[in-house]
Amino acid sequence: MSQSDTPCITTSRGIYEYKKLAEPTKDVRLVTLLPGEGDERIKLRITQATLERSARLHRNGQHLKHARTSLPSDWEAYEALEGRILYIHKDATGTMSTSLQYPDGSITPLVNIVKKTSEEGVPSREVDYEALSYIWGVEDNPLEVLIDLASKDSEEDVAEIQVLVSTHPLRYATLLVGQNLEGSLRHLRSKNTKRVLWVDAICINQADIVERNTQVSRVGDIFKLAERVIVWVGPSTEDSQLAMQTLDYLGRQVVSTTDRRRAPAPDAVKKTWFESSVQLPFGDSTWKAISNLLQRSWFERLWVVQEAHLARGGLFLCGEDELDWIIFRYAILALWYNKAASWSLPPVMRLIGNLVELLPDKHPISDVFYQVYSRSCTDSRDRVYGLHGLSREVSKFLRLCHVENPKAVASPSWVPDLSSKLKISRRMDWQFTAGHSRSEVSFKMPNTLNATGIQCATVTHIHEPLRAGADVLECLRLVRGWEPENLESGKYVTRGSVRDAYARTLAGNALKDRFPERDYAGSFDEWIAQDSPTALFGANAKTSLSADSKPTPMEKLALSLLPGRAWVTSSEGYFGLAPLAACTADIISVFLGCETPILIRPQPNNTFQVLGECLIFGLNDSNAFLGPLPSPWAAHVFNDSTGVFTVLRFYNAETKTTCDEDPRLGPLPEEWEAVDRGERTSEDPRILRCFKNKQTGEIVNSDPRMEPGVLRGRGVKLRIFALV
Repeated sequence: MSQSDTPCITTSRGIYEYKKLAEPTKDVRLVTLLPGEGDERIKLRITQATLERSARLHRNGQHLKHARTSLPSDWEAYEALEGRILYIHKDATGTMSTSLQYPDGSITPLVNIVKKTSEEGVPSREVDYEALSYIWGVEDNPLEVLIDLASKDSEEDVAEIQVLVSTHPLRYATLLVGQNLEGSLRHLRSKNTKRVLWVDAICINQADIVERNTQVSRVGDIFKLAERVIVWVGPSTEDSQLAMQTLDYLGRQVVSTTDRRRAPAPDAVKKTWFESSVQLPFGDSTWKAISNLLQRSWFERLWVVQEAHLARGGLFLCGEDELDWIIFRYAILALWYNKAASWSLPPVMRLIGNLVELLPDKHPISDVFYQVYSRSCTDSRDRVYGLHGLSREVSKFLRLCHVENPKAVASPSWVPDLSSKLKISRRMDWQFTAGHSRSEVSFKMPNTLNATGIQCATVTHIHEPLRAGADVLECLRLVRGWEPENLESGKYVTRGSVRDAYARTLAGNALKDRFPERDYAGSFDEWIAQDSPTALFGANAKTSLSADSKPTPMEKLALSLLPGRAWVTSSEGYFGLAPLAACTADIISVFLGCETPILIRPQPNNTFQVLGECLIFGLNDSNAFLGPLPSPWAAHVFNDSTGVFTVLRFYNAETKTTCDEDPRLGPLPEEWEAVDRGERTSEDPRILRCFKNKQTGEIVNSDPRMEPGVLRGRGVKLRIFALV
């Protein structure tokens, strides 16, 4: 719901006059959709109701711990996305099965581990209603909403509304609503029962600016308190039923957990469809139908992020077809993580995959902020309101600055521009560039952020960038042109061959030898071989491409990272991905506490403009501060107990052992010890490790051995960058 998306209101003397909300910070209007069918007029009633303070859904980890007690050794317990406890079993052959019941039945399963409390811990007053999530659309020909002023069939002051197209002078007050809203109400109407809804265009007096602003800021609470959210993506088309039926069947075969595990559903018929390598048996017409459905405008709206996530339940509607929201989520995640999924799935799939996987109370705040980019809204202020219900931490300094036109930046470049329409490709996470260091920043009036870091490289060459939205053939041809001249013979600046470094960079370094637990991570040996006709580099990359050329699953995964970014090389020998705005003489820097390298541009008076994050091979895993890992050590990334945050561990290829301690660092100071804090917060870095001061009891998420003063003592050339 956009502040500026105001419906057209007639100026005739029959205009419906809203009554003031008794307490705008507590009260809302609700609409009762009365029974009807066919072409009968749609009848609504408006009432006022009081909603208590924001109620939050809390996932109680104690219940999951209880479920894990006394489990047989071949069973594990996890939390499914909807809050149920899922028990997973693997037999001797590795075949996986699941159940919602405790394996031996000796313990009563705690099926739902989600509880609802207010911010003060006091249960909120329940008001049963459903919240409608839809798009206003282009309202060139709005429909009249007729309010029967004579309707008095309630003890409260109730008005009856009739929705129809009419130019007749009637004895009703009138409002105008959009055709998409009228269509959704017609599909939601029951033949025999009433339905209570919250619909922004009717429940908020759009002509009252004060009320509108107050109510818009409460949208998050309204969706949290709804019995469920109804998602209306629009009327049926010739292939939408095929898409809905396919997603329904797919979503019933798989289940996903809050720690990003996927498994067969307890009653699955297709037991292997959860696997990322399985070839889903859908024909071209089915893939096309799914693609068409997922390209509907609803999926790109900014407001859907909080509307979809704050509800206790949801229903996904397209015309007469419907899906339970959790089944839709499971189906999308099965497609999202399937390496063999059709290339024909639209680019918006990235937005949809992130949308259905996001758990705002569990994910780092950077995940929440990434939902802003590339989503549409009419008023740029909605980029704040649209996330307000998910996170109150909207002012944190994050690595989310992406400058499109460096010469046209009005605000400080180190402040994320939430109004940006820049299409961001797959994120460049898990680089662990600054290790477990603590950020060191200070603010200087009026707009300078002083941040401590190190200058690593200077850009000397930019290859032709790969634009966002490029088709597969354009992607392949352009990326093949990035290949270094010394691919086969060169040695990379930090260690190893140029071919190894180039292969890892194109794959985002997201390969099995770095992520041992991830089944969708490809094998390094298979990836570096590049033996397919659509190879991205090497001898096979010299072969011609045709309109029928289809990249392998691993090639598609790599190509999903590259669009919207530039390939750069530096005078020091580094290469990698950088923002599209990159130019020669830009500086690749690493800041304390920042998870990725940052490209900055020198400005007058020894200041710098932030251009955005980079993926530069050789600057990962604290190398800029500690130097490369000595042989035979390698860094491995594992999920922590949440499945959302991760831990970095170090593998010794000679002894075949893995440990938590970085071999480049000495022992911890006597007064410090490594601890597992248990709970995670949105302010924690994605790769997390905590340390406790034995004397003070303080727990921090940075390593005392990587404090700025300690690093300077090691000879690291830290400097302060004045970012403007």
